Parts: sequence; structure tokens; C-alpha cells
Amino acid sequence: MRSRNDDRAAAGGRSGRPFRVNTASGTIARLARRYGCILRYGARNQLIYLRSFIMRNFFLIVILFVMHRLWRVILADGPIVGFTLVQMLWYLAVTEAIELSRGRLFQDIQDDVRTGAVVYTLARPYPYPAFEFARWFGGALVRLVPLLAIGFVSALALVGPLPRFAYGISLALPSIVLGLAIGTLWVLLIGLLAFWSEDVTPFYWIYQKIVFIFGGMFLPIDYFPEWLAAISRVLPTAFQAYWPARLAVAPDAAVAMTTYAGQLVWIAGLAGACALLFAAATKRMHAHGG
Repeated sequence: MRSRNDDRAAAGGRSGRPFRVNTASGTIARLARRYGCILRYGARNQLIYLRSFIMRNFFLIVILFVMHRLWRVILADGPIVGFTLVQMLWYLAVTEAIELSRGRLFQDIQDDVRTGAVVYTLARPYPYPAFEFARWFGGALVRLVPLLAIGFVSALALVGPLPRFAYGISLALPSIVLGLAIGTLWVLLIGLLAFWSEDVTPFYWIYQKIVFIFGGMFLPIDYFPEWLAAISRVLPTAFQAYWPARLAVAPDAAVAMTTYAGQLVWIAGLAGACALLFAAATKRMHAHGG
């Protein structure tokens, strides 16, 4: 398996022949090529172990089977807050696929900080957080595809086809990808806390439980009291799981546009927070002679 240092060296070495572009579009294109290369490296590494990953995540079938038994009883008398049994299980297939495909980026950052390997990345031609995000996001996209396939086949076998599936998934797929980006940024942000905390795993556990509840991962936000639902719908965790899944089972073009806009706002905000946190971490390392 390629090491992360190999990936960084290869990504840096493929920056291409030197050229000068003074326009904003040229700078954006250069950055897109650079981080696109890193993203492809992350995706390629995941493809090597894709078969093992698929076998490990067949427990998604078990999760959906258990949820089917539970919601079949709850929804025995008909839909609640607009969700039928068919919609509920397909909704859970989407939220579970997003959560399981994300990966634990924080552990790599934590290890880099503990071993001091992060110091060697400061001279690279790309910021450390941006490299790690691109690498892990590329891998997450590869993992997402089989998880969605497993979830959809399981839901189809348990409750039958989802009405307006083609339209719903066409609206939901961009939102699913953006939701996965939000989740990856959250885990990156947690990993950067390793510069101050020896073990950031408890922070990840807290974040994970927040996604479970306020992200609507197991229970749609529509089931919450109205005051709590109103707050939860605008949180980044909702744009990570709830809104992508809701678009899949209750497609609406106007809601989709609002969802995409909200996700892009949260992506920008979380990316900015990661940049500020890493800048503070860099100053901390320099202050301690690291």
C-alpha cells in the first residue's frame, strides 16, 4: 500500500511544468489540477482495497433489516409526518451510506501530530489540511458508490421500489456528494484539534452522536418538536445527512436549490474554520520550536 508520504511526494511532483498565470481563472485552474490529482490518488488507493471494504460493510444490510422491522411496526397504521415505510427505509439507506463512507481522517492527523511527521509537510507546495481533505474525500467518493448500491438493493428487496426514484436520485446525488464533503471537513476540523489535545477521539464520538440525532441519521428531523426541528434543519449536520436523504425520497427542485446553497455555505464556513485552526496550530508549533 502506498504511504501518505509517497502520495504527497507524487502529488507534488505532478504539479506540471512551471508556468505563470496572473489571472484569477488561471490560479483556480492550477489549484483544481493540483487537488484533483491528490483526490485521484486517494480514490486509487481505495480501489485497491475496495473488495475488502465492500465485504466489511455488508452489515449495512443487517442495519436496514433491523430498521425495517422497527419501522414496520411504527408505521403500521400509515405514514407519520409524511413518511411511508418505503420512504423511511430508502431514507435510511442514504443516510447510512453517507456516514459509513466518510472514514476517520482524524486518526491520521492525530498520528502525524504525535510522531512529528506533520512538520515535514509545512514545506510542501500545498497546505496540509487541503491535502488531507482531498485525499480522504477522494477515497470517500469511491466508498460511497458500493454503499449506495448495497443500501438501494437492500431497500428494494425489503420494501419495494421508491416512487419517482430516478428524479429523486438525480436531485439527491449532488447533495449527497456535498454532504459527504461537509462530513469530511468536520472530521478534518476535529483532527486539527490534535495540536492541542493528545487524543481527539472523544471529540469525534461527540460529533458522531450529534450527527445521529440532529443530523437526522436514524430519525428524520420532521419527527422532532417544531421548535427543535426548526433549529436542526439549519445545522451543518442536517445538510450532511438529513437534506440529501430527504431529497431522495421526497424530491422537490426548489428544496434542492435551497439545499445546495446551504451546503455550499457550510462547506465554505468549515473550510475557513479549518484554515484558521491550522494557522493557529502552525504558530503554536513555531512558538515551541517545532
